[in-house]
Amino acid sequence: ENPIVRNLHGLNEDINALRKDGEEILTISKEIDKTARGKVEKAIGLSQVAAMVLLPLFLVVGLGALFGISQGVVKRLKILTAAVEKTGKGDFLFFSVPAKPDDVDT
Repeated sequence: ENPIVRNLHGLNEDINALRKDGEEILTISKEIDKTARGKVEKAIGLSQVAAMVLLPLFLVVGLGALFGISQGVVKRLKILTAAVEKTGKGDFLFFSVPAKPDDVDT
């Protein structure tokens, strides 16, 4: 029943309680880490699927838009080329001439 021995037993109990608390903290942190890793892996998986779906979709839409725009430009250039060729040959009937000139305010 020495006070030093009692203090040592008290310290030993405190150390054991701290160890037990530390083990609980480690267990909880491992569970939190496992949950967080699962969420991150799920988000990465969804991102990969989205990239695999959206990239080809954007590529197809972009190529379609490019094709549509280029066809419109080519069509207008063909009309312009035909007009230039006909006017170069002296054929001005290709253009519509207004019945009377526009009145211009000066």
